[in-house]
Amino acid sequence: AYAPAPGAQPYPAAPAATPGAAAESAFESYSTASRMAIQRELAAFGYYHGAIDGIWGPQTESAVALYARATGTASLLATSAGAFQVYERLLA
Repeated sequence: AYAPAPGAQPYPAAPAATPGAAAESAFESYSTASRMAIQRELAAFGYYHGAIDGIWGPQTESAVALYARATGTASLLATSAGAFQVYERLLA
């Protein structure tokens, strides 16, 4: 029978949780200039490495999730109201 080497994980680690539709919807409700400002702030903190274009995509989604996790606000991304709180912190 197969057994993984000692200390090896038999399965890949679970992917990091990503923001849901509420976070995307809240992001999309901002003006393009504000969405770009959010991306700039995420980039300044080292979470976002894509084009500053104001578009919600995989890189923005990942950056938002990483920022929220690092700031202890990941649970807020489950609702639009909570996501607005996360984004307002970035825009402040």
